[in-house]
Amino acid sequence: MTIRNIIYIVENPPDQRDFERFGINYLLEQKEEIKIWDISFIKRGDIFDTFYQVEKKEGKIIRKFKEEQELVEAIQKLGSKDVVVIVLPYSSLRKEIWDALSFSKAYYGLLNNGGLCPMEYFHWNLIRLLRLVRHVKKFLKNRVKTKGKIFLPFVLTGTRHTLPKDAPINIRKTDIIYSHNFDYDIYLKNINKKPVLQYKYILFLDCFLPHHPDYNILKREKPVEPEEYYPHLNLFFQKVEKHFGFPVVIAAHPRSYYEKMENPFEGRLILRKETAVLVRDSEFVLSQMSFSSNFANIYHKSVIFVDIGSIRNRERRQIGVQASWFGKSPLDIGKKNKTINWLKELKISERHYREYKEKYIKTAHSLEKNTWVIFHEFLKNLRWS
Repeated sequence: MTIRNIIYIVENPPDQRDFERFGINYLLEQKEEIKIWDISFIKRGDIFDTFYQVEKKEGKIIRKFKEEQELVEAIQKLGSKDVVVIVLPYSSLRKEIWDALSFSKAYYGLLNNGGLCPMEYFHWNLIRLLRLVRHVKKFLKNRVKTKGKIFLPFVLTGTRHTLPKDAPINIRKTDIIYSHNFDYDIYLKNINKKPVLQYKYILFLDCFLPHHPDYNILKREKPVEPEEYYPHLNLFFQKVEKHFGFPVVIAAHPRSYYEKMENPFEGRLILRKETAVLVRDSEFVLSQMSFSSNFANIYHKSVIFVDIGSIRNRERRQIGVQASWFGKSPLDIGKKNKTINWLKELKISERHYREYKEKYIKTAHSLEKNTWVIFHEFLKNLRWS
């Protein structure tokens, strides 16, 4: 297939991290014409620009849409040599946008390589399930009535379990392109990378819980106040350091801005953008609800999941869900004089690690290549018109 443009439709303004993990830098190196359509208007894009430092690229790569009709008109102009990669959940786009895509000549599909085990699977109830069924039935009915494409032309996914559950996929008519979780791409990239630290340490996977900008963007209440959060963590870190004799190092959340505030971890080392290698070379990992827990699975590291009673119930449930995928229960460090069975906490459940990897990290038959190398090779060999 000869490609004219590869177009990414994104709901958040892309930053430098997105250019890497979404393969934009790689495809630019391959001399492909890349366009990024920013439709953050669906999630109050004016606020996103305030809270996120957007990576600015020269030229006309990024186009920011202000309203739905503008996007629909752009889609209608796409040709048969245009590839559209939709980097947001299927349900996030309105019917009018999907209609425009289904009638366009473009080869379009969803990117769904997963971040972590999907939390929403554990919170679906009967009402949400019935709504989903009605939504899909209505979608298919409208497609048949208007003679648009009924099924997605392609899905780029990590495993069978990360295929989007609400999207119209047909295993015979939809091209299902298997790669793996994006964190596995980072693993492949860092195989021969030298250690970041030259001493033994225990790693905490920070999720910037009291300050995460998404809570401001979405106008949600903070899950916990800093005054209640950091003192409990630091007391627990002291206990861990005293028992094992190794310092706790902080792997900073990518959206954090600790350099602009006083170190809330009592002076402990905070490092950014080196999480995979830090996990690889750590003694074991402390976590809460960080997506980087994937690296603990990939590198087969023990994880202790840390909970604090004052954290809001929604986030506490997410910590519990993530811990369950590792065969663990969260450790409530807010309880005073709690006796900790360290051998139990550090024990690895081989069955849980194996099942988690097979379901959410990598299929057994996927290639040991970067996701975007796999995708680009697929496009080059595709016969489609």
